[in-house]
Amino acid sequence: MRVLVRQYLLIILLFLSTIFVIIFGNIYFDQRNKNQAIVANIGQKTKVDQEQNKDDAPNEGDLKSDVANDTILNDLVKESQRYGSARISLLGSSIPQKSSLPKEKTWISLLQSDLKSNVKDLGQLSYIVNDYGSLTTTEILKQDLAEVIKQQVPTIILFEMAIFNDYRQNIPIELTLANLEKIMNQFAEKAPNAKVVFLSPNRTTEMGSNLLGLKPKDYLERSKEFIQAKGWNFIDIYEGFEKQRLNEGRALSQVLLKDGRSPNVMGNQYIFHTVKEYLMKQGEQGTWQF
Repeated sequence: MRVLVRQYLLIILLFLSTIFVIIFGNIYFDQRNKNQAIVANIGQKTKVDQEQNKDDAPNEGDLKSDVANDTILNDLVKESQRYGSARISLLGSSIPQKSSLPKEKTWISLLQSDLKSNVKDLGQLSYIVNDYGSLTTTEILKQDLAEVIKQQVPTIILFEMAIFNDYRQNIPIELTLANLEKIMNQFAEKAPNAKVVFLSPNRTTEMGSNLLGLKPKDYLERSKEFIQAKGWNFIDIYEGFEKQRLNEGRALSQVLLKDGRSPNVMGNQYIFHTVKEYLMKQGEQGTWQF
């Protein structure tokens, strides 16, 4: 009788193990396929945007390094005057590729419009959005998305750091910081004439600890300290987003989409104003006219 019970238990365990392998195997391959699709879409979008903007874009070989120490706004002005157009490349996830928001309501479109209206002597200004979706910093490195950005010949690279993706995938903070430095090195190598600006993620509804016992704020604070210690350009979107939200007394549900992560129309306004405030403070007095 005991032998039969053990056999039945063994069969049940084998059955459950098989189900476990099938379920988590499907999850793994589904996520891998999604990541591959994200990279493929970014590459395809680059080709399309380059074709649409080919008359406005300077050749990479024509770019000079004599504006390396200029402010971001001056870089945009000088390049637009010298080559007829300046370009911003956004690498991030705050503007999903399949976003339901109208293009003109996204923060990068609002920024483009405001810069063109208010920055003295700024000529044509275009932008390209590269949505990396759920990719972690490790995957961004592995997929060499800096090479994709290089092909866009940007004046400015706005990089949303993917640190909350690392939080969700239980990436150790030390590895996240090392990856950020490697990504910066890739930008410097592949697009040496572009100015890089790191952006923190916006506030989300996520508050709990991951499997490493770390919260989103842990990744935010450590990465902020790391980047500022390096002396890199950094915009604290999280702080600016929260400051505006709390000042207006809005709940998170009023500034985020249903996924609890992506900003809605109001959330995009918050990001736009945060970026604009940074550029105004970073720029020379008189560059911005009102």
